[in-house]
Order: sequence, then C-alpha cells, then structure tokens
Amino acid sequence: MAQGVARDPTDGGRVRSRASRTSEAYEIVSDLAANGDFQTRSDEAAWIPSDPYLCIVQSALEEAYLNADAVAKPTASGLTATSDPVTDLALKPEWVPTADRLLMRQGEETDYLGWGLSFAIARGIAAFHGKTVLRPQGDPVPIKEKVRLILFGDWASGVPRAEKVAIQIAKQLADSAADRECHVIHLGDVYYAGRTFEYETHLADIWPVGHALGNKVGSWCLNGNHDMFTGGHALFIFLGKDARFRRQNGCTYFALENENWIIFGLDTAYDCIGLKGDEGTLPVPQAGWMQQHLARVPGKKMILLTHHQPFSAWENDSPQLIDALAPVLRRRKPVEAWFWGHEHRCAVYEPSHNVTYPALIGHAGVPVYASSKQPTGPKLRYHDNRSFSHLLEKFSYMGFAVLDLDGADATVR
Repeated sequence: MAQGVARDPTDGGRVRSRASRTSEAYEIVSDLAANGDFQTRSDEAAWIPSDPYLCIVQSALEEAYLNADAVAKPTASGLTATSDPVTDLALKPEWVPTADRLLMRQGEETDYLGWGLSFAIARGIAAFHGKTVLRPQGDPVPIKEKVRLILFGDWASGVPRAEKVAIQIAKQLADSAADRECHVIHLGDVYYAGRTFEYETHLADIWPVGHALGNKVGSWCLNGNHDMFTGGHALFIFLGKDARFRRQNGCTYFALENENWIIFGLDTAYDCIGLKGDEGTLPVPQAGWMQQHLARVPGKKMILLTHHQPFSAWENDSPQLIDALAPVLRRRKPVEAWFWGHEHRCAVYEPSHNVTYPALIGHAGVPVYASSKQPTGPKLRYHDNRSFSHLLEKFSYMGFAVLDLDGADATVR
C-alpha cells in the first residue's frame, strides 16, 4: 500500500489517506477542547478523565508512546526523590512536548502509525458506538463452605500503587491457602478505556493470581463503565482467552454457590447510563437468570457484587438498577451484603434498601486526592478517609476487602 495511505477497518474497509485521518483527528480534538470535561476537581481525581472520548485519546497516547519506546523510569533526585504516588514513568527527554512539538515527535519525524494517533482515536471512537454481544451465563459455580473472597474495584490502572495492592492480595491468598478455598474478584474498570493492551499490561501481567495458581484460586472480573468505552470487545476476548478466568465462562456476570450462600456478580455497565456511564442498569437476561436460581434456593443467604453503586452519599444513584432488582430487594429475606466499586472510595453504609451490609470498595487502583467533599443522603457507618501527603498533594489510601465465609457466618475486613 502506498506510503501515507491506510485501510481503516472501522470505515467499511475503504482506503483513507493520512491527511483525511489527520483532519478527522483535529476535528475530534477540537470538539473535545470545546465540549470535553476538562474541569479540575481537586477533591476527586488526580489523573484519569471521566469523559470516554478523552479516555480513548489518553489510551491511544499511552499505547503509542510505549510502542515507540518513548517511556522510561527517570532517576529521581532532590524533592522528587520520594516515590511518586501516581506513576514512576515519564517521557524520555527527547519525547517531551515543546512549544514547537505540541503532541508527538513521531508525528513529525517518522511514519509511525502515519500520524496514526488520529487513526487510533477514530477507531476507538467508532468502537465505542459498536458494543459486543452480552453472552448468557450458565449455572452457579459451586464453592466450598469455608471460602475466602477477596474483593476490589477500579484496580486495573497499572500504576505502581495498584501493583502493591495486588502484592498485598497475594499475601492474603498465601495466608489462607492451607484451610480455605480462595477467589479473587475484580469489580470492574480497566483504564483508561478497556483496550486490548490495557488488559495485558494493567490486569493480566500484575493480577494477584499467577498462572501457576490458576487451577487452585478462582479469578473473576466484572464489567465497568471504562471497559465499555470501546464497546467491551477487549474484555470479552480477555475473559475467553486467559485460563485463570475460565470459570467465568467468557461472560461478564456469574454466580457462586455453596450450602448456605449464593453470590451474584452482575454486569451493570453493559447498558450504563450517561456519557460517562455513571449510573448502572441490569441488562437482560440477568434479572430472569437470578430469579431462576433464587427460586431454586429460597432459603440461602445472598450477596450481590456490582461495579455500579445502587445509591451514594457523594455521586449519582442508579435508580434503574434498583428498579430492575426490586423483586430481589423486596424479598422477605434481606440481602446480606452488596459490594460495589465505581467511586474511588471505601465506605460502608447503614442498612438500606433491604441490604444489611452495603459497601463501596472502589479504591483499589486509581490515585485520587483525599476528598473534602461531605457525604449527603444515605447514612454511613464507616468511611476510610485516611490520607498521606506527597509534596503539596494529599492522596487517599488504596485497599481491598477480604470476605471470609464459614458455614452460615460471614466476616469482612
């Protein structure tokens, strides 16, 4: 194919010139500059945009820089010698943008991707409009009566502190290996935009369960709004390819069951609401699938796991999710616990919506500033508001939950 021309798979296979792709990218970026969510929120996030198109741009930039060997771990000195709480990577000096080179050096000096960042942006946005197919799930996976479930949300950012969380989770697995069956469950969000290379580098490469333990320890991953920013395709491919997640049957929802408990991990992101996907829903066929299994075991205790929040003291509620789960939440027997992520905090609510132990655990991997935003609405029984300072910035802690089931009893920490 002639230099400067590429075949765009998202454009019906038609040949498009580099000039047309560059023009399209400029239009996209210009629109983002005018309408994108660039607001600085000092009490919420340190680095990850919430606008899906900005996430796609950020993802494309990261992949291009990594593939071009433009990234390195700089030698720290002076005030910056302390470990950075966000990342230990930086662009090599010759790649740092300047007034003359506002974006990427290869855009001017090489044909790498044919100034193909524009192509990557366009392809990513096209994928955003074409979702993968939600696959049906089978029967619950049987688990033992004495079992440890390690739960964590919004973890797969790939930053050093997220990797340290994985190391601590691995220690919890080692401590329980002798007398408990163990499962590790991620409540969703692979950053920035759920693209293939991000599942490899931000999830698979540093997952707390090594391949050697894949047959012994269960691995599970729910769908998050960031996973859907590029249509969810990469998530489904990953779940079907990585042998550690084979129990999940290539699906984004699942159930675990023993003599006393049934645990539903639900996909609330496939049809999430709003450009940013901040409100969850329960797409078919999950409601009917749940009812089928609950009718079979009406006396068992139930736990729900989702990416999205049913309600929140800080952000939006998810009314459509609550409505879809109304038959479950109105049962005479309460839901024992509901764990979710999405918000990058750790908090436990007082009983609400017929749920005895509602808990937010979305603080596993995104570096966020310690928030001064006061909770409103639902009452809290616990909120982890610990923080540490780095230079002039104050960051929240990261963490996870350990849920131990012993017969009919449950303990969480």
